[in-house]
Amino acid sequence: MAERRMFAKTIIDSDMFLDMPTSTRLLYFDLSMRADDDGFINNPKKIARMTGASEDDLKLLAAKQFIIPFESGIVVIKHWKIHNYIQRDRYKCTMHQYEKALLCEDENKVYSLDTDCIQNVSRLDTQVRLGKSKDSIGKSKDKEKRADKTTLTPTLEELTERFDVNLAKTILEWLEYKKQRKDKYTPIGLKSLLTQIENKTKEYESSAIVSLINLCMSNGWKGIIWDKLKNAQGNYNTPYQKPQDTYNPNAYKNTGGFDSL
Repeated sequence: MAERRMFAKTIIDSDMFLDMPTSTRLLYFDLSMRADDDGFINNPKKIARMTGASEDDLKLLAAKQFIIPFESGIVVIKHWKIHNYIQRDRYKCTMHQYEKALLCEDENKVYSLDTDCIQNVSRLDTQVRLGKSKDSIGKSKDKEKRADKTTLTPTLEELTERFDVNLAKTILEWLEYKKQRKDKYTPIGLKSLLTQIENKTKEYESSAIVSLINLCMSNGWKGIIWDKLKNAQGNYNTPYQKPQDTYNPNAYKNTGGFDSL
């Protein structure tokens, strides 16, 4: 994690920010200084106590939407990517992937939650609807719908940090295939899928996994039939041969696959 952090004057010089009490503003700076490279903080209450702030200051930052709290107690700096640009060779991805999967970004790289998501932030003794930020008010419904559709879709850049380029592109094709089937992944389902694929790359060549995913899409199967990697004995250079007598395409649709949760 970097030792230095930056702050954009467009945020900290805004009337909304300056109208907050001094203790709240100082807490915002302290949280930002201790955030990871994606803007997440896993101990906001501890930082508040260390700096002499109160839980009311945390509540106010959440209510004013300078931070976004999660049920886990983790918070993220909403305008993190306006404040900080971290070079790729120095960037360390956050360990809070579940919470990150619940976020989307607008054209200004500002974090927001899914518009249908109301987080229970009872850990901060308040409940705030954070699905739609104030700076999103006035946008057209079409833009909101597009944001909703892309909420759970990782970028190619994010996927290539974990997989080779061909496999990353195939994963994106699989996610689009599932979306067209009206069977999109939940945040937990997407996280589990990527972890499962990552584990499979330790056992099989990426090219075999690419071939398997393409096979599942071409056959219209609901899930990825991982057992076929075992049947191919780790070699997917040869085409898959269908059983001649007992082949039933419907038999694979609901067995052995990875369905969305």
